[in-house]
Amino acid sequence: MCVTDCGDESEHAMSYRYNARVGQKLSYARFFQAQIETLEPERPNADVTQRAAFQDAMIFELVNTLRAFLSEVADNYGIDPACSDAKTLASELALQGIVSPEVEEILLSLSGDGWISALMARYSENCSGTVSAQPKESSIQPLHFVQNSQAHRQPDTGGWLSQLTELIDRHREGLVEW
Repeated sequence: MCVTDCGDESEHAMSYRYNARVGQKLSYARFFQAQIETLEPERPNADVTQRAAFQDAMIFELVNTLRAFLSEVADNYGIDPACSDAKTLASELALQGIVSPEVEEILLSLSGDGWISALMARYSENCSGTVSAQPKESSIQPLHFVQNSQAHRQPDTGGWLSQLTELIDRHREGLVEW
């Protein structure tokens, strides 16, 4: 359970111990985005493996940034920072009688066709690689690459990075005022 003793009101002052982690994860994501942008657009097939690797790494960092930010939000509201899942954090905040605009916005974007939902779907695809254990015919067959149905759709890593950065900046400003 993620509930912590809130103590007195002075403990609700904004904590900065997660800022560095969030900043580090954003920096990694920016690095991978810069690497994607350096790949030559006129040679899309030549750089396909590199692009996919950088996109996967960036998606991983964006998800970790989001989780670190949720830990930061939890810490700022006096909830155990281990609550880095938006739904769990929202439940824990509700138990304390707290409504968090940050968490509500993230939950809204997680549902339906929000950008966080798209990010998490792509992250889940990246993490759910499966291999068939069924034996194939032993005859010699030409090599066929199996492609994920989403493989041709390029993730909007740059857009996700911009939206996450904006969300974090906007809500940090709000937390400072709080």
